[in-house]
Amino acid sequence: DGQVPTSWAAVDVLKLSVNGAERETLRGARQLLSQRRICSVLMHTQKAARGRDATGSSTGRSAFSADLLQLLSEGDMDVFTHRDEGPQGGPVHPATTAADLDRVF
Repeated sequence: DGQVPTSWAAVDVLKLSVNGAERETLRGARQLLSQRRICSVLMHTQKAARGRDATGSSTGRSAFSADLLQLLSEGDMDVFTHRDEGPQGGPVHPATTAADLDRVF
């Protein structure tokens, strides 16, 4: 929160490449999210899964996804998943539950 100058009206895209620390990073950006100063968040699910897998239990994994979804939803963000399926890409799906996120991890 404290690293983004107040003179910036918004951050257009926040690309997270923090290798499993996405949940903690989003927690640190709560104020920016709640003020709707972040327009889009992109994260690589394979790298984010490192944070989920570090929990060591299946319930912890769902909690990780639920936490991500809650943090993004509190910022009034719509959440979508996309799995790249080659040169043509792949379908985009809305993610409204922790199970939706678990499927892409």
